[in-house]
Amino acid sequence: MKKYNILVVKESRAGEGRVSLLPNQVTELVKVGHSVFIEAGAGDGVSVEDGAYVEAGAIIRKINIGKDVKVLFKDINLIVRVKRANKEREIQELSQIEKDTIMIGALDPKEPNSDHIKRYKDHDIICYSIDYLNVSETSTLNILAAMSKITGSLALQDAINKFSGTPAKAVIIGYGSAGKSALNEAISQNLDTTVFCTQNTHKKVIQASGANAIIIDKEASIEKTQQKVLEEVINADIIITAARSANKRSPLMIPIKTQKKMMPGSIIVDLALSDGGNVEGAKHDETLTTENGIIIMNVSGYPKIVPNEASIKWSQASKAFIDALSSGGVLVESARLS
Repeated sequence: MKKYNILVVKESRAGEGRVSLLPNQVTELVKVGHSVFIEAGAGDGVSVEDGAYVEAGAIIRKINIGKDVKVLFKDINLIVRVKRANKEREIQELSQIEKDTIMIGALDPKEPNSDHIKRYKDHDIICYSIDYLNVSETSTLNILAAMSKITGSLALQDAINKFSGTPAKAVIIGYGSAGKSALNEAISQNLDTTVFCTQNTHKKVIQASGANAIIIDKEASIEKTQQKVLEEVINADIIITAARSANKRSPLMIPIKTQKKMMPGSIIVDLALSDGGNVEGAKHDETLTTENGIIIMNVSGYPKIVPNEASIKWSQASKAFIDALSSGGVLVESARLS
């Protein structure tokens, strides 16, 4: 079993209060021989003080005056994080992280208009995007499912809050963890809801819940799929898109030509943007309004709203990932980016 010098970094993206490892999992890692270092303040967003990490067996590292991050990465060979750093911090990190260091987290490998994965590779950093693991939906390692479950519900609530008036009809595109969560929230809000899915078994479950279900034919052309979507969203108040394909770019479900036919004031929340996006024109962490009054939203960090709940799931997944990595299992290879 390989032993690592593990660094838990303090998240640097705006509004990010989650932490990738909590003291309970740190204790377990230290017990089996890993050394764990914590960037000072890493647990602030979930009210976990540095002292709690020290009690768990970790060592606290503080950034030098002037925000020099060099001290953080000395002799570190495994970095654990929730999300990739903000741009300023990322530049600092890339100049200091030692060659062949492993980095795990949700690293947004398919984020549009970003070359950060190439830059990681250029600096000989070995990257794993933990949300790309090919594991069952119920696995502790499936952080995407855990965060998506939180995200779907919050996205639907957010859209309702931003809608001008009282919404009546919702369309949910995709029936993974986010889609299921969004559907449950839509039902609780008494919305007339239609869900696009890809399996007949899912269709039966959706219909049993009282919602409408439409099967997307995986073999059909994207143009035919877009036409099906158009027929439903043209009169919808709220649309949640969460259609993803494993290890592929997310399918374009709502192109601009569809948006032009939709009702002014309709709200679209694209939850698949980090995988390429389902909505043409959607931008990372921005809310846009089209010429005909359609509102297109992306919020990458809905789980940030409930950082304590999210961090528990994240910490469990990080610890399980480190266990798999240190044992040399092939399970983690489906998440490897470089």
